[in-house]
Amino acid sequence: MDQIFLKWCTGEMTISLNKFFPALVKDTKKLMSIIQMDIQGEDHIEPILKHLNERIEEAEENKKVCMGEYLKAKQEVAGYERIIESQNHPNGPLMTTAEFKRIKAWYKGAKQYASKSMTAINRCENLIKQLKKNVSQIERHNQCGN
Repeated sequence: MDQIFLKWCTGEMTISLNKFFPALVKDTKKLMSIIQMDIQGEDHIEPILKHLNERIEEAEENKKVCMGEYLKAKQEVAGYERIIESQNHPNGPLMTTAEFKRIKAWYKGAKQYASKSMTAINRCENLIKQLKKNVSQIERHNQCGN
């Protein structure tokens, strides 16, 4: 379920959960007060929590993939650093200038990819943190409302 439809005596609203969450604390509080005004009211809480938990799982899986890519890139960087430091092929002979430049370019690309992977990991962690905060806020509100 990607959307919830809220209706109360003076109006109605459709909320796209993918666009709304992660939300600020004040926005989540506002949503919860609107849900309380809704005719179906508390029936919307479970689908919202389910949606948030699915997004958390998805973000955690995405983080695992990014961590694997980061580790792979870091291993490549370490390998290129050893080659650049020695200026020799892994099997011994000295590299030509063209080969050395190519290895340095690969090294630079691997470092950039590692950096981008770390940025993606941090984004996933922040998303997970924000979504978990939304879940706890909704659960807390739900317990106080019952």
